[in-house]
Amino acid sequence: MRRTCIQRTVMAVDESPENRKAIGGRIASARLSAGYENASEFARHVGVSPNTIYRWERGEVAPSIWQLESVSRVARVTTDWVLRGSREDASERLDAWLKTPRGQSASEAARIWLRELPIGGFVPSDAFYDLALLAFEQGLSADEAVVAARFTEAKKQ
Repeated sequence: MRRTCIQRTVMAVDESPENRKAIGGRIASARLSAGYENASEFARHVGVSPNTIYRWERGEVAPSIWQLESVSRVARVTTDWVLRGSREDASERLDAWLKTPRGQSASEAARIWLRELPIGGFVPSDAFYDLALLAFEQGLSADEAVVAARFTEAKKQ
């Protein structure tokens, strides 16, 4: 019982049905973008049952702050993005990657394409941008590149 009180105090999030559905939609999007086609494997990594994932994604309930942290870590998105839909500005991360030898080899068209990738709340790494550039060079769409890069990066961890 005490844990529930702590969760409600720490969460401080609008728990209206509309907001729960929005959070659930972002969790589903993050799960799929991270390469988890079904909820079972994702749930195992997060530390909850698949039924819990389904309930979050349908907006029936919202995750606790501890569960939210696990979702964010496993899906490699920010908690702020899951809760509010806002994301950190990834351009600083991309700018740093563009200074690496691989980033410096990117054409101007590739640089523009990388800046427009639909990464949502994903926290990109150098490996992500390496893989995304390879996807660009192979002619994948931006959506395909993000899914492939995130999935490959997730499987390496």
